[in-house]
Amino acid sequence: VKEQQDIRDNLVRAAAYPVFLVVLSLSLVVGLLLYIFPKFQEIFVSFQVQLPPLTAFFISASVYLKAHVAMIFTSFGAAALGLGYFFTSDRSSAERDLFFLSVPLLNDVTVSMFISIFAKTLGNLLKAGIPLLEGLLICQQTIRGKLKARFFEKVIAIVKEGEPMSKGMEGSEFVPEMAKQL
Repeated sequence: VKEQQDIRDNLVRAAAYPVFLVVLSLSLVVGLLLYIFPKFQEIFVSFQVQLPPLTAFFISASVYLKAHVAMIFTSFGAAALGLGYFFTSDRSSAERDLFFLSVPLLNDVTVSMFISIFAKTLGNLLKAGIPLLEGLLICQQTIRGKLKARFFEKVIAIVKEGEPMSKGMEGSEFVPEMAKQL
C-alpha cells in the first residue's frame, strides 16, 4: 500500500508543473481578454480603420467573454466537477480504465503503473511466504478498478486450475507481452 501511494505521489508531482503552466497560461489569456483588450478596443474604435483579422478576432472574443463570463465559468466549473467525479468514482472505474487504455500516452502510463504496483505487491507477498493464490487475492483487494478486478478473477481462476499465471494474463490489456513472459 505504501509503494502504491509512493507511485501515485510521484505521478502527481510529475504532472503538477505542466498543470500549473496550463492554469497560469489560461489565467493570463482570460485576464488579457477581460481587462486589456477592452481598453484596446476603445482606442481602435477611435481610429475608425479596418482592423487586421487576428486583432478583430481577439476583440470579438473579448466582447463575447465579457458578456458571458458567468455562464462560461459556471460551465467550466460543472465540467471540472463532472471530470473529478468521473476520475475518482468507483462507479465509473471501468469506463475510466477503458479511457486511459484508449489514449496512447495514458495507456503506457496506466499499464506501467498497474504492472509496477502488481509486481511489487505480489513480490513482497511471495517474499513474506504467502502462497501465490492468496497473494493474488490480496492484490485483487488492494488494486482497485472493475477491469482490474476482472483481470484478477481470470488469473485466479487459471491458477486454481493449476495452470501458470501467465496463461491467465493472456489477452489482458493491463499486462504487456514482456511482462507475461516474465
